[in-house]
Amino acid sequence: MQAFAGDHLLPLFPLVLLPPLLLVGAGWAYRRRDLGAGLLADNDRVAPRGRLLGGLLPFAWRQRLGGVMGWGVGLAFYGVIIGAITASFTDYIASNTDFQSFAQRYGIGELTTPADFIGLMAGVVGLLLVLQLVTSLRHGWEDEDAGRLELYHSLPMTRPSWLGAEVVASVVAVVLAAAVSAVATWIGAVVGGAELTLGQSASAVANTASVLVLFGGAAVLLHGVAPRIAMPVTAGSAVVAYFLGFLGPAANLPDWVVWVSPFHHLASVPAHPVAWAAAVLMTTAGLGLGALGFLTYSRRDLA
Repeated sequence: MQAFAGDHLLPLFPLVLLPPLLLVGAGWAYRRRDLGAGLLADNDRVAPRGRLLGGLLPFAWRQRLGGVMGWGVGLAFYGVIIGAITASFTDYIASNTDFQSFAQRYGIGELTTPADFIGLMAGVVGLLLVLQLVTSLRHGWEDEDAGRLELYHSLPMTRPSWLGAEVVASVVAVVLAAAVSAVATWIGAVVGGAELTLGQSASAVANTASVLVLFGGAAVLLHGVAPRIAMPVTAGSAVVAYFLGFLGPAANLPDWVVWVSPFHHLASVPAHPVAWAAAVLMTTAGLGLGALGFLTYSRRDLA
């Protein structure tokens, strides 16, 4: 489409025509299927699948396989799109002095180089990874709420080992999704003609690790204190914090309100060096919150 350069309209036609076609197809299928079933018959007999059921960590990973694939595909798509528009976007900004003044006035940055733009967009990736981590940790509460953990905890295992397996599997899932996002962004940038290396793309995503640790630790703490609200409170706080950090200066919010956002303290990597002081502080706080969550989870009653 070259939204910031050529304004080519032809790619818009599939985007405009596809939704009504899908709607018509959905209506046609809905009138012809049975209630509670689809046009494609399901097989109600499935061979037993015992893979990854031999331990706590393999089982926790098996629970998250579907989510890993879903988040991976979504972040890959986002990365390719962002990378592909990087060159045209930065060229447009470089030639538009009015927008440069606007961006600098509201603290967005120069955005005249691929590194600037990717550093800015990495904040969105960080928010998405936080949401993935929080929803992944939700599996532990769902098992508890459904009454499935009573049988498991009658076996020779400890609560910290169970929660530890949940946390490790969730972290591994997020790391894989982050790697996919970095590679996809780099591929999109190469296709779009932007001067961006794989190392720069990876460093931009890795720069959000401290925010992930902070919100992940908060989610673990809430899982140990008030598990029913762990996911909505943590995910909602992350969304609000991101918009405070990104839109706060443009909305002329007080400095102390913008300062509360952890995203505000992330440097625009790779265009600028990592803000190590803020990164270390947020990482330490997140680890402390997580450790407290393990302690409270070990001492509270199950749902």
